[in-house]
Amino acid sequence: MAPDDQPLVEFIREHAAAKRVVIQARQRLSGGAIQENWLLDLLIEGGPW
Repeated sequence: MAPDDQPLVEFIREHAAAKRVVIQARQRLSGGAIQENWLLDLLIEGGPW
């Protein structure tokens, strides 16, 4: 995990009510004139899911 991933990981962990979240892979998607679109492969442990 990159150091700048921590705020995103914490956001996902809190909103998913998970014990742990790990970003396993990421890929920036093409397109989008005004925005950045990303595909994330996450490992989410614990929580109601």
